[in-house]
Amino acid sequence: MAQFAQCKLTAMKNVQTLQMIGAERDNYSKLVEQHEQSIVLAKEEIEASKKELITAKQIRKNKMEYDLLASLIQEQPDRNGTQKQIEIIRKEIDDLVQKKLKMERKFQKRRNDFTLLMYTIHELEQQLDQDNSSSSSSSSSSSSSSDSEARSEPDLNDNGIMEVSDEDDDLNNSSPTKFDGVRGEPKFYSVSTEDSKAMSVEEDTVLELSIDKDEHDVDVVVAS
Repeated sequence: MAQFAQCKLTAMKNVQTLQMIGAERDNYSKLVEQHEQSIVLAKEEIEASKKELITAKQIRKNKMEYDLLASLIQEQPDRNGTQKQIEIIRKEIDDLVQKKLKMERKFQKRRNDFTLLMYTIHELEQQLDQDNSSSSSSSSSSSSSSDSEARSEPDLNDNGIMEVSDEDDDLNNSSPTKFDGVRGEPKFYSVSTEDSKAMSVEEDTVLELSIDKDEHDVDVVVAS
């Protein structure tokens, strides 16, 4: 009986041990499932964190670009100020265009006046030269006439008329006088090639000086 009771106790212990081992196995199975679920959740959280990190980096980059653009925009004037500056510059351009037109008209008028003045000066020089040549011709003809009169005094006829040679008549007829322009038609003297070249050189010189002066006046006006 004692051995049977001992064997029965041993069998009961083995049954209890088997039940305990089964319970522990079930417990460990549940723990494994929980750990597997935790691992899956951790992986999902890691993936989500990676996405958030990428998004945060993009947001930071965009914010830095925004700050840079904002600083650049702040450095630039606003639209109203820019519009006012544009209007001021346009007014200055219009004023400069008007001044340029005035200076061009003034320069053209001075050029025309100077050309007329130079032409008048050369005409006067030609007339003076013609008058001087006429005066010298008249004086030479008068001296030759006096010489011929002195030579022809012994050849006077009985009526007291002095004979005049054909050469003296030709000389008197061919020699111009200073009254030719008054008695006949007005004479127009043409300017020679050399005189025209000299006139053009003088015109260019004076015009260059006038242009320099006008440019200096324009610079002074613009600077003011």
